[in-house]
Amino acid sequence: SGSLPGVVVELVAPLLATTFSATGQLARQLQEQRANAAYVHEGEHYDLYAFNIDYRVSLIVIFDKRVQASTLGTVWIYARRTMQQIRRILQS
Repeated sequence: SGSLPGVVVELVAPLLATTFSATGQLARQLQEQRANAAYVHEGEHYDLYAFNIDYRVSLIVIFDKRVQASTLGTVWIYARRTMQQIRRILQS
């Protein structure tokens, strides 16, 4: 949690949803029943990592580089753990 000065998060989420919608169509063409999609944006001010879990839920993590830089490896490890936990919750 936190704040992102100058970033309208309510606009970021729908843009990512559009990206994941296209990814979902790609997965259908590849006959994938369960798959994860990831979007990585490493910018000048922010790093954004977005993960789509079974095309039902999105996990979005944004790092402000002025506070601390992120590393993809660490984010990926924690994101995978979190995605597994979310899957278990959705299956309940």
